[in-house]
Amino acid sequence: MKNKKILLIVLIVIILLLIVSGGIVFAYFTTDFLKTNEQLFYKYISQISLEDFKSEKLDNYLEKVQNSKYENSGKITAEVTMPEEMRR
Repeated sequence: MKNKKILLIVLIVIILLLIVSGGIVFAYFTTDFLKTNEQLFYKYISQISLEDFKSEKLDNYLEKVQNSKYENSGKITAEVTMPEEMRR
């Protein structure tokens, strides 16, 4: 009688462990649960196509950048005062 109770308890524990591990495996493969940030990043970046980012404004901007000469002229001034201790 005592052996049957122990066998029944062990069997129940094994069944519960199988159910819990099956649920975790199912959640891992069918959802984003338990996935790292790196895995999620690559998953979602692979789903984005470049056509989503293209627009007429972007094409016009890129054309303007290629055809326009870039010139930069300016003046930078700075006024710095040093404490007496650092002037030595």
